[in-house]
Amino acid sequence: MIAALLLAIAQELREEPSHLLPAQHAGRIVLRGSDAAPLPDDLVARTRVRVVAGEAPGEQELALRPHDWIADAPETLARLASADAFEFAGGSPYRLLEALYPKKSESRAIQVLRERHRLGATVIGTGAGAGFVSALTLGIAAERERPERNPRRTDPIVSLWSLSILPWALVATDVETAGDLEPFCAALIDRHVRIAIFLAPRATLTVDPVRGDAVASGEGGVLLFDLRRARRTRTGFTDGRLVQLLAGDRWEIRARATTLGPGEPSAPEPERTRALEVERSLATESLRRALASFGAAPAPRVVRVVGPDAEWTFTCDADTRVIARGADERAIAGLRIDVRLAPEHLRP
Repeated sequence: MIAALLLAIAQELREEPSHLLPAQHAGRIVLRGSDAAPLPDDLVARTRVRVVAGEAPGEQELALRPHDWIADAPETLARLASADAFEFAGGSPYRLLEALYPKKSESRAIQVLRERHRLGATVIGTGAGAGFVSALTLGIAAERERPERNPRRTDPIVSLWSLSILPWALVATDVETAGDLEPFCAALIDRHVRIAIFLAPRATLTVDPVRGDAVASGEGGVLLFDLRRARRTRTGFTDGRLVQLLAGDRWEIRARATTLGPGEPSAPEPERTRALEVERSLATESLRRALASFGAAPAPRVVRVVGPDAEWTFTCDADTRVIARGADERAIAGLRIDVRLAPEHLRP
């Protein structure tokens, strides 16, 4: 009799509808270069809360204030709990962190947001917000609560540890850098960054923790700097690897393998080197010119970008693949990258 009762209870438990159980996997992380970059189609109609610091300009926005109780308010928590996606779209990362971590401790708002993401909600970072949802972002030095202790550090833009929804990368866009890659490169050197992502204004990278990959969409391309095996010095680094993803290309996070979409493979001339003399090597335009050089005919094996501030060397070797798409587009995987700073630009 008792055995039959236990068997019936066990059968009931096995037949419990699966839809009553919460999802046990993290949601996607969508990184957008700006508001002009596309969203995944399935997110357009979803309930989305856009988190901002200060005043909320629209109904979708949730305004948080630094060191304020609003991040613990029941109304705030209810809005976050009912959303399918959360978006961070810029503003000062210092002020946003002060709002989500008042008195240096977690607010209930960040606890709810992290839990919702763990159960499948999507987190979106747009423009400067793309860096904010990652491990490292860039911010204006003057906005820090505490001044820089090193008097020789006078950088107007600096790196800081951020929300870490995407916990393994530095992420930056043209929004923060405004065409100047010096703060980005400084973070690569100072912080011993292993993976860094740079987004063009119309480009999107969708990271899926369940599949373990990142897929590019939009226009302009996504740059991935893989420095996990790079050799670093005070003057820069050598033997890094650079990937340029175009729409439809995929990068596997753990294996560091790149799957490039269809196109015409491009083979460089073995002995051909191209040198670009530029006013500033640490500029987005200089980097773009260097990568475009691999679409020339005949394509060089080595491209050197030489300026008064730094020197970049890009090398096609046995691990490099270049795929041509259209007249000016090149998807690139495994391009070797070396950076050497000029003496006056060394990190103090």
